[in-house]
Amino acid sequence: MKPHRLFPACTVALTAVLGLTGCAYGTKSDVRSLQANIDTLSRQVYVLEQKVQKLEAAAATTPAPQRQNAATPVPAPGTASDRVYRMTADEICSALMKNGMPLISFTRCTTANDPDGLLGTNGGYKSRADFRDRDIADPEAMGTVEVYDSAEAAQLRMSALAFHRVQAPEFVPEEQAFVYDNVVLRLPGAFTAEQGMRYEDALRKVLGLLG
Repeated sequence: MKPHRLFPACTVALTAVLGLTGCAYGTKSDVRSLQANIDTLSRQVYVLEQKVQKLEAAAATTPAPQRQNAATPVPAPGTASDRVYRMTADEICSALMKNGMPLISFTRCTTANDPDGLLGTNGGYKSRADFRDRDIADPEAMGTVEVYDSAEAAQLRMSALAFHRVQAPEFVPEEQAFVYDNVVLRLPGAFTAEQGMRYEDALRKVLGLLG
């Protein structure tokens, strides 16, 4: 699954928004507002890129007119699969606990307590749950499971998260993130690589990708 080309467009969008606001630095509220604008623009860019990929695929598989020795068509760029897992985020957290992962507790996000304000929005997650791990002492270090309507929306979220960490590292904590079709697993940066692998394997088992 190849990444789509969002970062240059998002960088231009961020520069344009900052130029309109007349400032190079802002408050945490300013950054959240900019992130919301970037997410919206990113979705639009992603939709356009999908259309371009379809046109490229059609052009690559169509022989050039009046040419007997047409070049071998170039495969279309990889896209996310159509598989969609029906489990909600809290059901996945519960299954992770039952599979022996050290979750202390988890909280199902609602529109009232959703920290990112994306629940139920166009392109946002359709369910989210935040959890605590007993091996992490910091009470603010939470893991997150997000479930989307499509694999494409989940991939877009991964790109947006990575972009935010690059553009505003002082406001966006380090984390490990994994995506399986329409499910995104986010782990706190305090986790070791081994802990991340354990959670990734456990998630794959919950989703039926491991025996």
